Amino acid sequence: MPLLHEFATWEPLLRLLRAGNAQSLAAPGGHLARRIDRGGGWSLPLPPRFPPPERALYVEHMQARRDAASAERARDSRC
Repeated sequence: MPLLHEFATWEPLLRLLRAGNAQSLAAPGGHLARRIDRGGGWSLPLPPRFPPPERALYVEHMQARRDAASAERARDSRC
């Protein structure tokens, strides 16, 4: 298990931070100021991660199927 003071532990997170904040880091004196606390909370300037478009369409399709099935069950229970 990696230790907290080893660079290898933080490298993936630092890579994400650098990619997501390239513009502010490229400015003269650019830096990031955030926190990670012991209770598991964090405040990091990362862009939101959205599902790829095909995944979003799949989720919408599945929701439409569930809604249709639910409406059919409700209609059947009234009969």
